[in-house]
Amino acid sequence: MRQKVAIIGTGLIGGSLGLAMKQAKLDLEIVGHDRNGDAAGLAKKRGAVDKTEWNLHNAVEGAALVIMAIPVMAIKATLEAIASTVRPGAIITDTASTKYQVIRWAEDILPRGVHFIGGHPVAGQMGSGINDASATFFNNRIYCLMPARTASQQSLETMINLVQTIGAHPFFLDPLEHDAFVAAMSHLPFIAATALVRMTTQSPSWNELRRLAGIDFENASAAVAADPDTYNDICQTNKEAILRWIDEYMTRLAEMRNLVEQGGADLRAAFSAAQEERARWMATRDEVMSELPPLPSAEGTAGQFRQMLLGGLARERPLPGEKKSK
Repeated sequence: MRQKVAIIGTGLIGGSLGLAMKQAKLDLEIVGHDRNGDAAGLAKKRGAVDKTEWNLHNAVEGAALVIMAIPVMAIKATLEAIASTVRPGAIITDTASTKYQVIRWAEDILPRGVHFIGGHPVAGQMGSGINDASATFFNNRIYCLMPARTASQQSLETMINLVQTIGAHPFFLDPLEHDAFVAAMSHLPFIAATALVRMTTQSPSWNELRRLAGIDFENASAAVAADPDTYNDICQTNKEAILRWIDEYMTRLAEMRNLVEQGGADLRAAFSAAQEERARWMATRDEVMSELPPLPSAEGTAGQFRQMLLGGLARERPLPGEKKSK
């Protein structure tokens, strides 16, 4: 009997997960649900899902695994909607880039015996929507996993196997730590780029300025091409961490302003130091990935994943330090 996996949100991430699972030949029934019927239909046409279901409850009913590849502010309402429908022992996961608030929602809403594992694939591919989805989207990428306190060890191991099967590296960290880190490395660059674009395009001199916009402006403003709704949601669910990094960024800008005003060797030293740090980071990016443990064979992890979904969910083992419920 094939196990059912429900993907809620069949865009870039949800579609890529479906395609990656299909490529791994996991022998699953993958059901797609999307508020955008065209996106769901295209996901089926591309082979990311076996069938689509417009009714959310029908999509998740009986599913061993439910993947929410949706905007972060839609997660709470979705959890509330499916809490009474998901089967006991099911695993629920998400793909949002903020985690602390999402995990708190899951712990408050989901019934005991339904296991939530927060997920965040750190993929570097540009694009949006099912048209840009790819079976190799997660290859050699970091995939953050953060279990809720009520999740079982078995459910975490199942997600680890899935992540490895699609070619990604599981990475574990505390949800608050995760949110602080991504605020610096992902959320702040978007906000800084937004400020740059607003400053220049709203200038009375924009008509002249735009004639001089070259590759430097294009690169510095590229982040604003991301979905505005996504980042609006991110700022609502990761406000404190983002504000701390904005304050630090403003301090650094003030330092740079003083150096520009003063001129001299210190200004050039700051430029050189930043150039060297970035070059060091660029040169060691592949080394950082190579330091991770090698992935087991996709065939082996695929088999383990199938077995865990088939029989492991009924054996609820608590995480270390958690007492097993009676």
